Amino acid sequence: MESGDDPVPAVARACGFGSDETMRRAFLRVLGVSPSAYRHRFRLAGRRNAP
Repeated sequence: MESGDDPVPAVARACGFGSDETMRRAFLRVLGVSPSAYRHRFRLAGRRNAP
């Protein structure tokens, strides 16, 4: 999620979720953020830590 450019629905399918909505609900339940918010947060963190 952090480094790939695949759309969230494609990531959800590749990870075995039945739909992107199912993955979104799992992210919210376990991590407290949506997959899109997770991706955004960690991409920004990676850019700040890059040399």
